[in-house]
Amino acid sequence: MGNLANLIDRLNILTRITILATITLAIIMVVAAVDTTLNMTTALIVIGAALLVFGLWYAIYIAMGEVASSLTWLSVVVGDAMTNIAISAALWVLIRNPWAVAMPWLGYAISGVPMIVSQITKYLTQKQGTDLLNDIENRHD
Repeated sequence: MGNLANLIDRLNILTRITILATITLAIIMVVAAVDTTLNMTTALIVIGAALLVFGLWYAIYIAMGEVASSLTWLSVVVGDAMTNIAISAALWVLIRNPWAVAMPWLGYAISGVPMIVSQITKYLTQKQGTDLLNDIENRHD
């Protein structure tokens, strides 16, 4: 728990608000999907509105330069995850089928894993090349 507290202490206030807002909006979407007192139209409007608020806020957050360029992948993952939550919530409202709810996540995993592996491979290859160049330069000094 100390590492998490340490990490949170290093985050600026805008990042903290963004994390809290993202979690809150995800919860709102899930609650709207499972709340049987809402009719279908209202539930879908709540889910769509929550996703829209997330999209607008996150776009502003990224535009303000709060995400380091080395963490672009993380902003993509967060955005995709929130979109998947909204799609899954909407599918649950519409057809109440657990397999349908799982489909966005399965698709994300099937297409995302090769992308993640290729990016990790690319990073390691570039790092290895950089390390090799540094070793060569250090030998000549």
